[in-house]
Amino acid sequence: MSLACMVVVIGLLWGIGVGRSGWSLVWPWSRTPAPVTTTPAPPKQPTPKPVTPPAATQPPVTPPAQTPQVPAAPVTYFTIQLGAFRSQANAHALADELRGKDYPVQVSQDDLFRVLVGISGRPTAVDKTAAALQAAGYEVLAKELTLSAGAAQAQRAATSTISTLLAALDGWLLDKDAAKVKAVSAPSLPSDMPAAVSDALKEATSAIKTLAAKPGAAAERAAAASLLKASETVRAWLPR
Repeated sequence: MSLACMVVVIGLLWGIGVGRSGWSLVWPWSRTPAPVTTTPAPPKQPTPKPVTPPAATQPPVTPPAQTPQVPAAPVTYFTIQLGAFRSQANAHALADELRGKDYPVQVSQDDLFRVLVGISGRPTAVDKTAAALQAAGYEVLAKELTLSAGAAQAQRAATSTISTLLAALDGWLLDKDAAKVKAVSAPSLPSDMPAAVSDALKEATSAIKTLAAKPGAAAERAAAASLLKASETVRAWLPR
């Protein structure tokens, strides 16, 4: 058998298919390819985004109520003026003369140099001193002076200290009561207070505390003079 015949025979045999009712001839080029079954890939699930929990809501903070600063109550004190001079030297000469007679004296300066003697929170307390000075030939002028502080902390502290010291000195001299003198303590003074004012207040406080430790006429004069100086220093500093 020739090669060509063998190719034809093989091709016929390849093309023969078996049907349901018998043999059928199926040409190779007419054969339907078997369907390819493809399993679809499962749908890609979206990656869940991380859930950020909501920030905790803080309740609003209510600032504490501010207590308004109110001016301190005015402090009134009484003293005796024996002279008002344009010359500082004349004022100090009179002051030295009065100190030599054991009076508590202070030279206060505003538009004039004023010579003041004694101090009290009660108007009748200076009457005896005024009478004695008049009897000695001096011209006297009773003066009522007021410390009116503003709302500033330093001003309030100054007037409060003067008020405390006045009450203590009057209690000692007029009521013979040492309790207020013994209760006097070093004042708490703000750092923004002028040095001259704070020094005068500390000096007066120390002088009045000394009354309890070393009582006597000299200590009383020193306490009154120191308190008069502090009061006049504060008065000159405060707004008017």
